[in-house]
Amino acid sequence: MKKKSILFIFISIMGLSIFTPVNAKTKLYDLIRGDKHFKTKCVNIINNKKSEFSLPKKNVIYVSSKTGNDKNKGTKTSPYKTIKKGLSKTKAGYTLVLKKGNYKEEIDIKKKGNRNKYITVRNYNKEEVIIDGSDIKNHSSIIDLNNSSYIKIMGLTVKNAKGNDIAGINLSSGANHIIITNNKLTDIKVKNPKKKEYTNGILLLGESGKHKINNILINNNTLYDMNTGWGECISVSANNENINITKNKLNKTGNIGIDLTGNYGYCKTKKQTFQESVLFIKTIYKTRNQNMQQAMGFM
Repeated sequence: MKKKSILFIFISIMGLSIFTPVNAKTKLYDLIRGDKHFKTKCVNIINNKKSEFSLPKKNVIYVSSKTGNDKNKGTKTSPYKTIKKGLSKTKAGYTLVLKKGNYKEEIDIKKKGNRNKYITVRNYNKEEVIIDGSDIKNHSSIIDLNNSSYIKIMGLTVKNAKGNDIAGINLSSGANHIIITNNKLTDIKVKNPKKKEYTNGILLLGESGKHKINNILINNNTLYDMNTGWGECISVSANNENINITKNKLNKTGNIGIDLTGNYGYCKTKKQTFQESVLFIKTIYKTRNQNMQQAMGFM
């Protein structure tokens, strides 16, 4: 007989003002936290507004790991081969489209869009695009949003990373107006879960007192078959503001699924910790015992 999983909920909240499911009497716009333009964008994404997911007709750069060449023009019929090359050609308002394939790259996104012109990195026509982290080292990430702004990451499968202090998607201090939606993260694991090693699926670590991580939407992502050791699938720590976590599915994760913590010394400015609220809407959580406590944690 299979043992039933148990979900423990620990609540010891500092600066956390909302933990509310959507209901018929509550407007989604009022629940979302962020500036007014970001709130509107989030509502459109959560409600699957077609215009947010349709491919634009201009300012599109194509990449194909199978048929591309970095000496090409980056068009649909002449795509680049690597994401790195494609990113080097993007700017505010551009969409980087990845065609079906396996991309064994460590992606460092240092880009800035604006409120009217997001930079989007996405898959093509629901094709499976695998961002493969099997070659990354300890203390690194498969996708790193390093002080980036106005970025959308959509429709990617981020997988295959094993080690200590690694993340599938990492948001560094200063990252703002970031939307991570409709992605899959899997097989991100520590090598030895009995040691004090840790990994994270999606990590927001606000280490800077001056440059907080803010205006973030983590929506409708699936995180499964993980073994995060002493880490978590979705982890938000230290100097963060207006973080929205909605409609995500977590399955067979190990340790804590979603963890919202205070400073714990990560940010040297001790007063800097959660400034506003974190929102959850219809988060589905399933897990299996992996010799670690199963929980959604607030600390």
